[in-house]
Amino acid sequence: QMTGMNFLNFYPKLFARIKSERPDSLQKVHPIHGDITTENICVNPEDAETLINSVNIILHCAATIKFDLTLKDAVRSNVTGTKNVIHFARRVKNLKSFVHVSTAFSNCYSKNIEERVYPTKIDPLNVVNMTEWMPQDVLQSVAPM
Repeated sequence: QMTGMNFLNFYPKLFARIKSERPDSLQKVHPIHGDITTENICVNPEDAETLINSVNIILHCAATIKFDLTLKDAVRSNVTGTKNVIHFARRVKNLKSFVHVSTAFSNCYSKNIEERVYPTKIDPLNVVNMTEWMPQDVLQSVAPM
């Protein structure tokens, strides 16, 4: 499990400005180990208690570096995982900010990718539902890649 300081050392560019302007505030950064693909995000009870009672900013940076996931696994981690984190965040008593860092490859066929939500041809909830009941080989045959 990564500690707060290991996390900061692992992602130095992410926290460079804060480190130079307000270094004491970094003592408040604590990564939480869990599994976003589960409804309760599998945090241990102690971490859940800390999150619910003591946190006011959540940075959701969970990601995979695998770009060859099946559609089912990609939906499970990116869509369902984010939904699970948001549901958990709603339990946080003093939440002031929820920041979600997402992948830049969701519109990989576009030459220029803007910072906006793109319209979809299929309702995202239908895609989530499809991945839950459709056989893997059929899913792969309808996946765009």
